[in-house]
Amino acid sequence: MVWTQTEPWASGSSGAVITVAPPPLRTQTPMHRRALLVIDTSRSMELVGRQNVSRVIRAVTAALPANIELDAILYDRTAKRVFDSWKPMSAATTATIEKSLALRAATNGSDLTAALRAAHTAINDGNAASTLVVVITDGVIGDLAGKDLTAALDAKTS
Repeated sequence: MVWTQTEPWASGSSGAVITVAPPPLRTQTPMHRRALLVIDTSRSMELVGRQNVSRVIRAVTAALPANIELDAILYDRTAKRVFDSWKPMSAATTATIEKSLALRAATNGSDLTAALRAAHTAINDGNAASTLVVVITDGVIGDLAGKDLTAALDAKTS
């Protein structure tokens, strides 16, 4: 549906408005979505504070759709997935991620490339779900070549 309206202005010119209202998109199958939190747990993140990282986790999960599945990867020089499979997002799922964060000892160094390789493994499970990857870090990621992170996720550079 297209609707147009032209209104004359006092100056002698006019303004036109065009509104396009397409029919709603409908899919035959519901879209399956997931979110993967990749969380830096290195010693430099201790300066940020675990309680602040937990606040960020809660803010991110609160912004996600209700029907999403969730998992997390905690990393420093090594990366470890919090769950062995995707979990429905809930207060209990978020609490488990926060508890895992609180229990993980902070060590020197962070290897975001290894964390994104672990993310690729989690995402590449044969499920055609669309996955949002959220990296929570202080930005201390070491020396990386231009496409290291994209290659670790096995993603298209575009």
